[in-house]
Amino acid sequence: MTAKARRGKLRKPRTITLPDQSYQPPKAEREKEHDMPGASLKTIRRAFFRPFNVRREGAD
Repeated sequence: MTAKARRGKLRKPRTITLPDQSYQPPKAEREKEHDMPGASLKTIRRAFFRPFNVRREGAD
């Protein structure tokens, strides 16, 4: 089976909003840990391996 045959339809892209490039987060925000407790591998794959559009805050 080729890689092309395994691929399904691409899902609708999700828009991700990022802060302005000059944004400096406070120390507490930089040190905050992020975790996905109890997430299955399928959930993680769906969250990270999907199409997305990037939008910057304050950019028109």
